[in-house]
Amino acid sequence: MKIKLFSLIAFGLFCGSIAYATPIEYIFTNASSFTLNGVSYTGPYLGLGGDELTFTMQSDTDDVISSPFNMTNPVGTTTVSFGGTLLATLTDPTGLFSPTQGYQIDLIDETNGHLIIGTNVGPYDGISNVSGTLILDGSPPYFSSIDTSIGPLVITESAYQGSFRAVLGAPSTVPEPSSALLLGTGALGLALLFGRRLFAN
Repeated sequence: MKIKLFSLIAFGLFCGSIAYATPIEYIFTNASSFTLNGVSYTGPYLGLGGDELTFTMQSDTDDVISSPFNMTNPVGTTTVSFGGTLLATLTDPTGLFSPTQGYQIDLIDETNGHLIIGTNVGPYDGISNVSGTLILDGSPPYFSSIDTSIGPLVITESAYQGSFRAVLGAPSTVPEPSSALLLGTGALGLALLFGRRLFAN
């Protein structure tokens, strides 16, 4: 009896563990100058020796969609920081988009369809860790206003220097609601089964 019960508990915990989507952070760092809610921030000349603008998109690997023509991770929450100091959160949903199947990665404002910042990488699958690539392009429309939690952000001068990183297992990402519901339901079922066996004995 006890062996069966422990086997069921182990199976339930295993199912709960695979219910979690694998979190991932996409980090774009660039030497561009910008304004945020009317305050000006100046990026370092040639990206050397100064604070830099950073966009950090949190999502999960289950959202990555690949096709022969492009790759997307369409759902994410993005923060903006400067020199390591968190400034604001982008209020519109953001997405990772690659029109060249991993050879170009763009951070997109999903609501307005604006390109926030772009990079040439290649090849990248949107799922694994990667680092050290060079941002080559903060292309137009980089003068478009980006909505944030404290006011509009506008990149006023685009820089070619920067980096792109993708980090698996970002600790600040929480499980999807559906995954949490699945795990909770499994735990409740195990508890009821365990209770029924106790009363039967």
